[in-house]
Amino acid sequence: MSYQVSNLVSIKSGQAVTTSLQVAEAFSKDHKNVLRDINNLVEGGQLNFEQTHKMFSESTYVNEQNGQSYPMYYMNRDGFSLLAMGFTGQKALKFKLAYIKQFNQMEQALRNSYQVDTDTAMHAIRLPNGDIQLVVHFQEQPVRVISAFVDGTRLIVAKDLNLALGYGNWHQATHDYVVVPHRRHYQVASINAKPARGGLQVATVLDEVGLAQLLAHSKKPAASLLAAFIKTEAFPKLEALSNSIPSRFATTDAVTGQLELPLDNQPAALLKLAGIAKEQGQTAIYEDLLSRAIGVVQEPADTPYLTN
Repeated sequence: MSYQVSNLVSIKSGQAVTTSLQVAEAFSKDHKNVLRDINNLVEGGQLNFEQTHKMFSESTYVNEQNGQSYPMYYMNRDGFSLLAMGFTGQKALKFKLAYIKQFNQMEQALRNSYQVDTDTAMHAIRLPNGDIQLVVHFQEQPVRVISAFVDGTRLIVAKDLNLALGYGNWHQATHDYVVVPHRRHYQVASINAKPARGGLQVATVLDEVGLAQLLAHSKKPAASLLAAFIKTEAFPKLEALSNSIPSRFATTDAVTGQLELPLDNQPAALLKLAGIAKEQGQTAIYEDLLSRAIGVVQEPADTPYLTN
């Protein structure tokens, strides 16, 4: 039976990879010999630790006949190229070319999935409670990701995520796969909302554990690509925005004025701002914010805000 050259490369953790099993089958080699060759490369001392772990990743597979687990390796393009150097002959050349073609196709698919429409995908606003919301696009589907202002928790809007995966009934998929408290109702902005101009709505959001639960259970083809996109593109961009706002303090009013609503009844947020001010050497602002946060805690319950 001829080997299907269309199944040589797949996506894992945001990389185009193949496995030692696939290599063994494609090149008509015993898997134990392919493992031996990889082990020689990994343990031979010619490559350093960082190089080998970028190219090869140990794993296991389950033999369908006896149900037992056996070792195998994942490898990226560089790992495959290094391994396949010793494979010779016309058949070997044919499969080397097939591998190169599929690595190119998979890597292009990844790049296409990560392409960002700068007019919309980087649409970021600060919500009334201080959270940062960023809209990114995965294969033309807008996805809202959120960084909670006080503790930095990263959230993702469940509806957007499920539509990106291709679920028609996004609500059902969320409830089937994600357990409370990793899904909850949360105030977000609509996708096209303007900065600090309303457009607020209550939506179901997932935290990072809920995101992992949904993607782990999903059988949708886009699941692995979407997981890599969120991990390597969406969350890093969100973190960069969160770290840069506020970027500089001039006065206490300038600090709290970056939020749409007063922060005086939010001691945790005031304390976080105080910490940022302290890191930036703004001693006077740090002391002012700290005293205001302490004062809020000591205020009577019927006094919602302090006077600036």
